[in-house]
Amino acid sequence: MKSIGAKIYVALGVLGIVFVIMTILNGNAMADISTYNKMLSDTYVELEMQEGELASSFQQVQLYSNLVYFKKDTQERDTIQSKLQTAIGDSRSYLAQISALTAASGDTALQDALEGYESSMQDFLAYAEQIYDSAAAGQYEQAKALVDDILPVKTPAQEGETAYEEALEASIAEVLRHTTVKTSGTEIFNYLLLGLYVIVVLVTVTIVANSVVKPARQSGSALRQITDKLDSNEGDLTERVPVRNKDEVGQMAAGINSFIEQLQNIMRDLKTESANMEQSAQIITNQIAESNESASSVSAATEEMAASMEEISATLGQLSSGSTNILNEIRAMDASIKNGVELVQDIKDRAVKMHRNTLQGKEKTSRTILQIRETLQEALEESRSAQKINEMTQEILSITSQTNLLSLNASIEAARAGEAGRGFAVVAGEIRGLADSSAEAAGNIQSISALVTEAVGKLARNAEEMLRFVDEEVLKDYDNFVDVVEQYKKDAESVDEILSGVAANTADINDTMGGMNTGINDISSAVEENAKGITNVADSAVSLVEAMSEIQKETEHNQQISQKLSGEVNRFKKV
Repeated sequence: MKSIGAKIYVALGVLGIVFVIMTILNGNAMADISTYNKMLSDTYVELEMQEGELASSFQQVQLYSNLVYFKKDTQERDTIQSKLQTAIGDSRSYLAQISALTAASGDTALQDALEGYESSMQDFLAYAEQIYDSAAAGQYEQAKALVDDILPVKTPAQEGETAYEEALEASIAEVLRHTTVKTSGTEIFNYLLLGLYVIVVLVTVTIVANSVVKPARQSGSALRQITDKLDSNEGDLTERVPVRNKDEVGQMAAGINSFIEQLQNIMRDLKTESANMEQSAQIITNQIAESNESASSVSAATEEMAASMEEISATLGQLSSGSTNILNEIRAMDASIKNGVELVQDIKDRAVKMHRNTLQGKEKTSRTILQIRETLQEALEESRSAQKINEMTQEILSITSQTNLLSLNASIEAARAGEAGRGFAVVAGEIRGLADSSAEAAGNIQSISALVTEAVGKLARNAEEMLRFVDEEVLKDYDNFVDVVEQYKKDAESVDEILSGVAANTADINDTMGGMNTGINDISSAVEENAKGITNVADSAVSLVEAMSEIQKETEHNQQISQKLSGEVNRFKKV
């Protein structure tokens, strides 16, 4: 077997198998012992307890059966009878529990012993009940006779009890024997497995010592010799670590030998390349010294050119600033003119709207005057109806006169009639009063009608005067206002045309100045870019000089590294 891992794995596998077998067998043995102990504690110990209780109850039944007829006191006799009945019931209960536990144990010998014991005990308890029944019925002589004949029934019960106790003790002894045998067998088997475990451990230790420890110690000793020679500057890369086996330790020794061989090749190449590197560094140092002088000259020239470009850039910056200010002024003027154009346009729009509103107002005023005149004519026509009121008043006065005459005639006729015409005279008086009131009202109506006619006449004259004023003055003023608004609109259109032309010219000037300013800014930007480029070239030249200096330093450092590598290579006498 060539692999150390395989050897160790086999040994560990054997140890694991032994441990698993030991665990399984111990588990089975412990399970059996636990089963026996459970049976002993749950069944046989309980049976002993129940059998003891049954024996105690059996003794009580015997005692109270003998005393049940012996006591003369009625109270004591009743107490004995009650205790006898209780003892009989307890005995039956204990016997039933013993029967159930015996059946659960599965012990055939114990079940056979229980059959005779249970049968004889049931007969005895039935006999004891007869004694109790006789005593409870007051038949004490019969109870005494039953007690005297109890021996043939009691003896089989005692014998069955003894046989069952012996069978129970034998079963308990058998369980204890099985437990002892299982325990002893488990101990012996554990000792055997422990011995096997120790043997496997010793074999594993021997395999590890011969396969790992010894070859590793030998390889470490050889490798230590190689490193000791290297520390004393007498390194020998031709030496190798001995390979004894082909296992993992042997593979590690072979790997170390391969590493030493590759290190040997690297050191050979390093020795050759370090000499070449030192020679190249010297050549680079010489070239850098010459390049450094040229770069310094270029840097000075570019710095002078950068200064000139910066002066040009500053001049163009001033020119650009002035053109920018002019452009801003022109843009402000353009904005003001645009605002003026918008304002004139608003004025023009308002003039047009005012002209239109003025014409509409004039037309509306003319129509209103016409309507008022028509309405006034109609009112004058209607005012002439007051003449009809006078005519109607005259008719009312005429009717009133006639009524008065009629009332006077009625009064005369009533006076002629004497007492019979007195009521008619009262009516005639009322009619006369009514006629007088009507005449007074008609007079008032005539007065009011005269006032109304005079007021309507004055109103008509005033309305006519007002309409004449509107026709001659207000409409004429409307015409003048329309002419003014028309002229206002024309003036706004003229100003709009002038400002529009100025705005167009200002826009052209703005575009021209914008292009001019853009061109100046472009030139300034180009000059600034060129100045920056020249400055960058100057900075680059300075950086180049500095880089050359750094390269020179690094080259000198590389020479030192090359010399140091040569010193390290020289630590090996044989490469």
